[in-house]
Formats: sequence, C-alpha cells, structure tokens
Amino acid sequence: MCRDNDASNPPVSLTAEIKARLHAAYDILPGIFLFRADGTEELVFANQDALALYQCKSFRELREKIGTHFSHFLQPDDYLPLSELAGCSTAKDTPHRFYSYEYRTALGHLRRVEVTLQQGTDADLGPLYYMSLIDADTRRNAYETDTLRSARHARVLPRCRRTCEAEPTERHVPAGGSRLFQHHEFPQTEH
Repeated sequence: MCRDNDASNPPVSLTAEIKARLHAAYDILPGIFLFRADGTEELVFANQDALALYQCKSFRELREKIGTHFSHFLQPDDYLPLSELAGCSTAKDTPHRFYSYEYRTALGHLRRVEVTLQQGTDADLGPLYYMSLIDADTRRNAYETDTLRSARHARVLPRCRRTCEAEPTERHVPAGGSRLFQHHEFPQTEH
C-alpha cells in the first residue's frame, strides 16, 4: 500500500530526548501527526491515537505501510498540499484550519477523519504542520451525546431553577452526605 518504500526515504531520526518530549506532549491528545513545513511534507511524528486510526502498532509500521509524505495519508482525490490547506480558512481570526478527508488504513479499510491543522515551529525540529485528527464516527457519537445531553438539560434545568427559587436556603445534600455539598448553601434571593 505504501507509495514510497525505498532506501532513499529513510525513517526520520529523532533523539530519545525529542521522542520522549513529543510523546509526553502529544500522547494525551487525540490523533496527532507532525509533518515538516519545509516543502517536503514528511511525516515526523505520530502519537498512539493516530497510529490506531491507521491501524498500525508503531511509527515504523505506519511509515512502511502508509508512507512518509502527507499525500500518502489520504485518498488521492482529497489531496491538497499542506501549504495550501494551511492558507485556507473560513474564520480569519483563528490560526487553525478545519477540513476532512477519506483515508485507507493499513488493513485496507476506508474511513473518514476530521482534521484541525495549524502551522508552527518546534525548537528542535523547525517549522511543522500540527495535525489533530478525530475519526468521523467518534465525532458523530460525541455530537449525538452532546445533543441528547443538551435536550435532557433543557428539560431538567427549569425544574431545578423552580426548586431553588422556591426554597433558596435549602441545603441539597445527597443521601449519605458529601463533603462537597455539606457546607454549601444557596444564597437568599429577595422576591
């Protein structure tokens, strides 16, 4: 599947300190790719979430099965150079660019991902494109959960407000008590 498996494209060589710093910073986030912003669009780093999205177990496997250039990470029809994508924005006041694309995993599955792109400079690696990915299914599930939660709150909040307004000094302590709630009283309101 990889379009550039040859000796002229050796893996990026990062020191152990740089790798540790990148993993410490980015492994806590959803899928993160770092690509060089020097015109090569070479993949420099992928966190564990990004590896999982592409169904790879290691950075080496990702480079061997998918590729080393940004164009290898999406369907050919979806490819635009990162420099063009970084220059496109619907919101003039944000440094982030948002878009989505289809990609094929290492196992051959076709999927869609939503991406936030930002250009920046790393002290050790120079100019980079920082790409944050979330697969479309996760995004859809989060949206549906937020929508359901919002609808539920819209029904529950008016009842809570009516209860608090009717008895403004009542303590709301769960059964069995809770240190968090034991010392809190709602402020009195004048009617």
